[in-house]
Amino acid sequence: MSQPVWITRTQPGASQTAKRARALGLTPIIAPLLNITATAHSSAAPKAGEALAFTSANGVRAFASLSDNRDFKVYCVGRATAEQARALGFENVKSADGAVDDLVALLRKDNITHIVHYSGVHVAGDLVGALMVSGVKARREIIYGTQSVAVIPNAAKSVIEQGGYVLLHSPKAAQTLLMLSDADMAARLTVVSLSENIDACLAGHDFAGRYIASSPNDAALMVALEKAASRA
Repeated sequence: MSQPVWITRTQPGASQTAKRARALGLTPIIAPLLNITATAHSSAAPKAGEALAFTSANGVRAFASLSDNRDFKVYCVGRATAEQARALGFENVKSADGAVDDLVALLRKDNITHIVHYSGVHVAGDLVGALMVSGVKARREIIYGTQSVAVIPNAAKSVIEQGGYVLLHSPKAAQTLLMLSDADMAARLTVVSLSENIDACLAGHDFAGRYIASSPNDAALMVALEKAASRA
């Protein structure tokens, strides 16, 4: 039997990650630790001349559900977010290398002077603050939120029992995992995190193993997962 992998991210991204994990010969189990909730309001609409910035695919999907306009200049933190934007009909899309600092550098390079960052309640890094320091007129609009699940999803229990792997795509998912787990559960699981700031949330807790992707994207996450699986 192949080793089970608990995928904690929400759909549709979870299915993409599951496909990658399956290609490694592992058995993906989709059981999100977070639920997405919309928080739309009329003032969130872009102003004339503003480019759009997204630091997650969830932000792209939330905005696309609020507006039918696809003519904006769109700047995305990484490839997966950019792919989501193009899939939803945006054509003028540029992608950074996967980190907020990379996105700041790209916006500065293109001399973008007005930007609105569409995001969830919780974000990694201060995109707007970094842009404003350099004289860019930037603002942030929160258009979705995430809510932790109240209990460990039933689908994930088999992964825990078999001592499998758990993939974490956000700090809040890591915090939710800690909130719902006990020492015995942690000792059974090997965690593979998308970034160092996600892994940092696990400090002081004794998991069976902890691995970190070299870059904050799914391809690098799979490399880290394969490394973890090869050492089992």
